[in-house]
Amino acid sequence: MVEAAMTAARATGARSLRLDTAKNLKAAIGLYEDMGFAYRAPYPESDHFSDDELLPYLVFMEKRL
Repeated sequence: MVEAAMTAARATGARSLRLDTAKNLKAAIGLYEDMGFAYRAPYPESDHFSDDELLPYLVFMEKRL
């Protein structure tokens, strides 16, 4: 599914792909790391960017395409 998202993003000319996920989803985070995603600061486009209660429980990542 992640590969399909990267392929679709590349097809639209996107230069990077961003995601956010819960810190406790260790298996998912490991998968994203293995696929080349790097940790980054929260980004305003995230649905959770301004949720001060939820933000401490999230991880933000990005991969350059």
